[in-house]
Amino acid sequence: MAGLRRILRAIKNLPVPFLLVALVSDCDLAASAADTPHWSFLPVRKPAIPTVKNAVWLRDGTDVFILAKLEAAGIAPNPDADRSVPHPVDWTPDRSI
Repeated sequence: MAGLRRILRAIKNLPVPFLLVALVSDCDLAASAADTPHWSFLPVRKPAIPTVKNAVWLRDGTDVFILAKLEAAGIAPNPDADRSVPHPVDWTPDRSI
């Protein structure tokens, strides 16, 4: 109960919340045509699969979307890394497996 009293004392000194100001003012709070529902409330749908020029680069289902954006921006993907060069994690002296 003491914690609740402390919270109420702290709230008492805060300025009037924005919502109360908006309710008592003459602001128009009605939803406009520009308001759209949040994406998380929309039904799940399958997106259209884009077509790409460099289909050899694709490895999984998400790559087609990434490559389509890269091609639209005029960017080519980097070539594959040389697998014979060890990764930095391989250079550590104490490697426990």
